[in-house]
Amino acid sequence: MFRRIALRNPASPTRPSIQNGELLLDTTSPRPRLITKRGGALHYIESGVPEGTPVNAVAAALATALAGGNNDLVFTAKVKGTSGEAITIAYDDPDEANAALSVDVEDSAIVVHLANGGAVAAALVTALAGADNDLIFTAKQAGAAGNDIAVEYRDPNAANAVLSVEVVDGVIVVHLENDGGVLASLETAFAGGNNDIVFTAKAGGEAGNDVSLAFLDPGAASEALTVDANGNAITVNLATSAPVAATLPTALAGGNNDLLFTAKAAGIGGNGLSVKYTDPGAANVLSVDVVGDAIEVLLGHDGVGITSTATQVKAAIDADPEASLLVDVANADGNDGSGIVAAMVETPLANGDDGGAIISTATEVKAALEADPATNALVTIAMANGNNGSGVVEAMPATNLAGGDNGVIVTLAAQIKTAIEANADANALVAVANAPDNNGTGVVTALPATNLAGGDNGVVTTTAAQVKAAIEASVPARALVAVALAANNNGTGIVAAMGARPLADGVDGTVAVEGDVYRDNEYLYVAIADNTVADTNWRRIALGEAY
Repeated sequence: MFRRIALRNPASPTRPSIQNGELLLDTTSPRPRLITKRGGALHYIESGVPEGTPVNAVAAALATALAGGNNDLVFTAKVKGTSGEAITIAYDDPDEANAALSVDVEDSAIVVHLANGGAVAAALVTALAGADNDLIFTAKQAGAAGNDIAVEYRDPNAANAVLSVEVVDGVIVVHLENDGGVLASLETAFAGGNNDIVFTAKAGGEAGNDVSLAFLDPGAASEALTVDANGNAITVNLATSAPVAATLPTALAGGNNDLLFTAKAAGIGGNGLSVKYTDPGAANVLSVDVVGDAIEVLLGHDGVGITSTATQVKAAIDADPEASLLVDVANADGNDGSGIVAAMVETPLANGDDGGAIISTATEVKAALEADPATNALVTIAMANGNNGSGVVEAMPATNLAGGDNGVIVTLAAQIKTAIEANADANALVAVANAPDNNGTGVVTALPATNLAGGDNGVVTTTAAQVKAAIEASVPARALVAVALAANNNGTGIVAAMGARPLADGVDGTVAVEGDVYRDNEYLYVAIADNTVADTNWRRIALGEAY
């Protein structure tokens, strides 16, 4: 059956009568086709068969629906089809004071950074004890960011500190000045005389109270004097005496007959040795007998008297295997050993000592401490009044220096104002003024780190019309979307922040080449040019009645 698009003359249903330039739709063939007549000859135009009814591309769009009035816009993708649904629109509250309107585009995301106004600067008014010592600190940059600035007045906890200002991570730290500090000290009080020392902290104020001194008895003989400084703890390891061998110098009548007996083993044990010269009273050959620690010398005798000289006695003891292990024998001072000895009762050796006694004098301790760089950095050292340093010191447990005092804060509010204004970093953050009814002449007190407060970024001031203009002025943004006022909106209303929202409802066009034809029960569809998913080259004509 044929349907006529433009009816010229009645025609047979089996052989159409058609005029030059007239179009007929043939629905009897397997595929719809157009029939036209040119120069008296019929021409058939074969058609493509799209899947489904052909459609033209529709651009994705977004209509905002903000609270308020006259502030809604319609954003339409410049490229038709579903690809426009990848585009998003966001209104960003700048969260900073006095922000300007701007547009950013990244890929298909359009972000409108809204402008705002009416920002308030953060401030801090101190409320210190005393009078005329309070200041007002006002952030130089208005807005909530100023609430992150803090001010601290720091007690230096040291004597004779000077006023200074530094900025650390947004905190303006004012190091206060003080005066009248006292240095910590320690004076020893040893038994004996001429052995006391005065130690004075080099660090002013209470910090010196942390320095300590200890004089340690090493508990062993022959130890050397040493110094060890670990942090603020100074330890003096005192020198000790060496062991001493016991001795016995004889004191016989006559001349050149005295000997000096010295214990082979040093120490107190030598005091248990003894020596005895025995007169046999009859002819006798010089001999030595040892019983335990007792050495007995049986002197030589010619039947008339003793014949043994000191040299012979020494030789006899040196030759005796037992006696020679116990003592060394030498001529006493001023004796050559040629004189005849005399009988001597058993006499013990004496003055043997194990050593280990402290022998360091105050002068030696002072010199050792001053030679140690770490100690010298902590304290100065002097002899106590009336002490010349020649006396031997004693052991002393760790004892802290005392009496160090930081003095009092002397910084005025006006001086803080001047110091902050002179510090580039601090001056960039805040303006400083005397608080009401304060002239700045009062002494301040310490103040813990305290934040400025009340800073506010103000409110959004951007209208819908301004958003439209900003997007149209942005090359990458206007390449993506067209912007129009929503129906019944004049664009004068203030917009609000809006999270990223995608454009929606885009429709891809039916792909065709020029001349493709399709029909359904109501229309004839013709592609007047090649059609892509983003094109609108399909046209449709309503079908006429049967004829």
